[in-house]
Amino acid sequence: MTKPQFDAYVMAFTDAFTGSAHTARLGPATRLLAMKRPDMFVCVNAGNTIGLAEALSFAPTLSLDSYWERVIEPIQQAPWFNEPRPTGRDMELWDARVAMLDAIYYSPTSK
Repeated sequence: MTKPQFDAYVMAFTDAFTGSAHTARLGPATRLLAMKRPDMFVCVNAGNTIGLAEALSFAPTLSLDSYWERVIEPIQQAPWFNEPRPTGRDMELWDARVAMLDAIYYSPTSK
């Protein structure tokens, strides 16, 4: 997915909430992206934002508008992201390498 495609997704996602009592939130928007493209997107939520922010060096305040620059661009520059796709049993893990960051950096929040 390219940045213009991502921007079009954000526009369509936020437009879907026009006239609704609900708002387009970062968590659900990024969860849908991670489900569709686990090789490229990580779901961002209250449980992993702080860990991701530390790992990717961004301020732990995110929005759909800043997600691409603060999360996706640093991930795409990481050496592990740019490794060639392996063959064999590690292929499935590689195909979900970005979405797995959720599990790596998730820390339960207390309510």
